[in-house]
Amino acid sequence: MSSYLQELELLERNITMHESQSIMTRWFNLFPVDEFNQDVVKAVYNKIVDAYCASHRHYHTMTHIENMLDKIDEMFNIYKFEDRPEKKFALYCAAYFHDIVYNPQTPSKFSDEDFSAQFAVDSLKEIGITSVHTLERVFELIHITKVHQVDEDLFTDNTMQAIMIDADMSIMGAHREDYLYYAKNIALEYSFVEEKQFRQGRTKFLHDIASRDAIFNTEYMRQVYESDARLNIRTELAALDKLSIDDLLDNITVPKD
Repeated sequence: MSSYLQELELLERNITMHESQSIMTRWFNLFPVDEFNQDVVKAVYNKIVDAYCASHRHYHTMTHIENMLDKIDEMFNIYKFEDRPEKKFALYCAAYFHDIVYNPQTPSKFSDEDFSAQFAVDSLKEIGITSVHTLERVFELIHITKVHQVDEDLFTDNTMQAIMIDADMSIMGAHREDYLYYAKNIALEYSFVEEKQFRQGRTKFLHDIASRDAIFNTEYMRQVYESDARLNIRTELAALDKLSIDDLLDNITVPKD
């Protein structure tokens, strides 16, 4: 992956780093001291941190979770819900757990999102969440991040689904420096893949996203971030289109005698 990373390095300037200063406070605020056993709340949080700090993760880290929480807050300032606390609780919990299982090198018949959704439900039950509606919402919100499309057949309302998906995909519309940092970290997470194969797979993913009528699902995110997202995608595709030395060697034909 070295040549691709070098090409992104040439584009990258003044990387903006996000520090997770409030992510732990936000977690504990979800579970008030007078209602939940804080030892259990802390134990579950430690499992989350351990998972997202695994050595094979470069983008799918606690920073990604904090950025999602920030975007959920941003959209909640626009979209008002009558049962706002309950829905924000479900969205926050889904954000914390949605990538807790992430194994790009060990595919199985069940997706990481399936495992993450069940992990979330089991963990919330362990903490003391008993509401079937809440648990179902969290499960579904994590499940839809597999395809990043709203499913009208689910129990969870469409706006909540749209907010979850857009929060997860918000990096696509980030400032150029942050986007390039994301692209580099995705490449690092797939460094076990041969570069040519990675370029092909990543190119397909980006083309699939760009071919949609809209990258984002909420009107707010479309108005504010859609144009930047499309520009970011074009920028990365331009880097992916550059042939590496290995690609050039593969394309050399041996002349006939």
